[in-house]
Amino acid sequence: DRRGDRDRDRRGDRDINRRGDRDMDRRGNRDMDRRGGRDADRRGDRDTDRRVDRDTDRRGDRERDRPQRRSPDRDDRRRNSQSPARVPKRRRTDDSPKRAPTPEKEVQKAKAVIEEVAKPEGVADEKAGELSAHQQLLLSNKAYKQKVKIQSDYFLCPSWATLPEEGVRLEVRKGGQKLPTIQVDRNLYYLFGRGKGLVDFVVEHPSASRVHFAIIHDGDSKSAYVYDLGSKAGTRIDGKRVPPKKAVRLPDGAMLTVGESSRSYILRRKSLWEDDD
Repeated sequence: DRRGDRDRDRRGDRDINRRGDRDMDRRGNRDMDRRGGRDADRRGDRDTDRRVDRDTDRRGDRERDRPQRRSPDRDDRRRNSQSPARVPKRRRTDDSPKRAPTPEKEVQKAKAVIEEVAKPEGVADEKAGELSAHQQLLLSNKAYKQKVKIQSDYFLCPSWATLPEEGVRLEVRKGGQKLPTIQVDRNLYYLFGRGKGLVDFVVEHPSASRVHFAIIHDGDSKSAYVYDLGSKAGTRIDGKRVPPKKAVRLPDGAMLTVGESSRSYILRRKSLWEDDD
């Protein structure tokens, strides 16, 4: 009996210990699971907060860097309102079309150019009540009228200019070599420069301006005048630079040069080149 009681007590103690160990293991696992879940939740919350902060910072940077655009409705409201607020002008780009000048502005510009082409000494005064040669050609010559229309933004013939005698030409030379001559006896003036479609005779040299100089005739005194239109490289007669915006007489046989070009122009009248021939 005593041994049986001892065996039963031992088996009971072992069962109790086993159940106690199992309960402790279960409670430990549950606690670990709970702590692990709480830690994972906390880490997830921190990661979410970090991502949200980063996204917010990025959006803020993009909005600051993005140029502010004014809505067209706002411009229309300001344009139609009676308030004295000024609407800022839009900056014109190279692709935007240029606004054509009004006829009034073209006339004002042409008059300003005419005033700058002062009458040189020795030129006769215009007769009162008579049309100038320039006005007569505008009425009778369509080709001359088209030429004046194209060139009016750069130069307009002065009222004292008259047609030269027949046979006036420019002898062209380059490096001692004689090139084809240029006939300059059919109009009151001729423009020289680098701008094709604007000038009468193109000067193909980098130092030449778009519209470099003009030759103006005074047929009454049988004289020709050089008028530099403010070129950077300048115009020279026998090596002497012509003052800008001033008509300077070009003597017969004088050598005219443009900028740094080695090409020269020599004025020849019919009587002179007939003698040379």
